[in-house]
Amino acid sequence: MSEVVKGKKKLTFEKRNKIASICGYSYDEFLQHGKEILENLNGVTSEKNNPTPMDPAIQILQEALEETGVEINDKQKEAVIKILREELKESGIKTKEGIMKYLEAFGK
Repeated sequence: MSEVVKGKKKLTFEKRNKIASICGYSYDEFLQHGKEILENLNGVTSEKNNPTPMDPAIQILQEALEETGVEINDKQKEAVIKILREELKESGIKTKEGIMKYLEAFGK
């Protein structure tokens, strides 16, 4: 990787795509995330004017792996991240619906 970073070596699209996938992103999402990180490092604020957050699914997986000491391969990580994203999406929708009910009650 250090040779790639220094510009001495190029990665094929397949390898770049695999790295993005291992990190839990599509290739396009990975590029966007990298762009936002670089903008924040260079003092450019994003449209949201917030630092780029880590993908919650990846963060949860990393914390769980550290706490349990379990090691899994890249394919297993991809599968777990996919499941976590779905779980987070579903729980977020339920949470949002619950909050909307409270807001509607306050508005009456």
